[in-house]
Amino acid sequence: MKKILVIFLILLMVLTGCEAITGGPLGLEVIDEGQDYDQFLFRRGTFTWTKYGIYTVVNNKIRYLDKDDNWNLLCFDSECEHDSVNCSAYVETSSIFTYDDQLYYVLYKDNKFTLNKMDLMGKNREQIKILDINETEPMSTFECQIANNYLVLNYRYLNEITEPGVIKITNESATYVTSLDKQSPTKKFLSGYSYVAMISDYWLFYIQSETEEGIHSLKAYNFDTEKTITVFDNYNSYSKNVASIYNPEPNIFYWFNIEQGFMKMDTETLEKTVIKEADSRIQSGGAIYDDKYVYVTNSIPAPDNKDISDEQLGVYIYDHDGNYIDFVSTSNVKFIGYAFSAMNKLYLATTSTGTLPTLFYINKDDIGTGNLQWVVKR
Repeated sequence: MKKILVIFLILLMVLTGCEAITGGPLGLEVIDEGQDYDQFLFRRGTFTWTKYGIYTVVNNKIRYLDKDDNWNLLCFDSECEHDSVNCSAYVETSSIFTYDDQLYYVLYKDNKFTLNKMDLMGKNREQIKILDINETEPMSTFECQIANNYLVLNYRYLNEITEPGVIKITNESATYVTSLDKQSPTKKFLSGYSYVAMISDYWLFYIQSETEEGIHSLKAYNFDTEKTITVFDNYNSYSKNVASIYNPEPNIFYWFNIEQGFMKMDTETLEKTVIKEADSRIQSGGAIYDDKYVYVTNSIPAPDNKDISDEQLGVYIYDHDGNYIDFVSTSNVKFIGYAFSAMNKLYLATTSTGTLPTLFYINKDDIGTGNLQWVVKR
């Protein structure tokens, strides 16, 4: 695979914590220009894949993960204070996304939502457009997802205070969709007790309340055709098990479910097929897909893994047909869960608000060799 090394001046400074803010290398090394691993992110925005490595935002500052798995500040000025938009690493948001070698982000200022972009060096910043979000109800928070050329914004309504000291929790929200260009309008797509569950390059998956008793369905909306289909009529029994839906091409969905196993769905016929049944002796929870493997993590506490022994807790690795390949234990590794996949590594992470995540990874080249083990990068 062709690699391009772009170096102006190498200044390698390893960040050991959020307080030690220093400049990164003046220039970025291209790690991979092949597979776009953004499509395998569980929740886009926390991390985003670029050809220079994974980017994330902590305390309004962009960091990127280099080929040696060190977090670097996306700033190339050793005199910079990193406290304003004049700094290439500073951004007034906590979520960033990548499309067509540009970083995208949404800002909320002066009661306006704006879509913005910059290059992968944090330079050439531009406001693309003001988003036409017209809501009379006050907002508690908003969440964004970007996939392919589409932005999805979920506007969550403020919790209703019914009496002093008592807060009524509401799940009501409004969801808007637009393209990343200047001209495309912002369309209101959902409202009420519906919210975005996940997103792929082709489909928007959302959960919709069907009855007052709390029965929910999982719907999928195709960005290009504007077609909506039902994936599950009753999503309640599946939601704790379907962690992600793999959508490598427009008309096929894949997922893992402990009640049924490795599943496949044709979006034209709506036919669901069991590729391989689940093994309830060792499997629990959901699964994450990437371009090569399926990762089933059973070590996160859940009612359906209470009978699994400590020696069996870990990450089980399968091919896309559900055939077992390898296992790596998590008995001595404490992590929150899946972070992201890259060309040669699978990353899991621990993190807390305002700190860089501690990463644990396995080398994919070791899968199936008998040498699979965790590597820790702090």
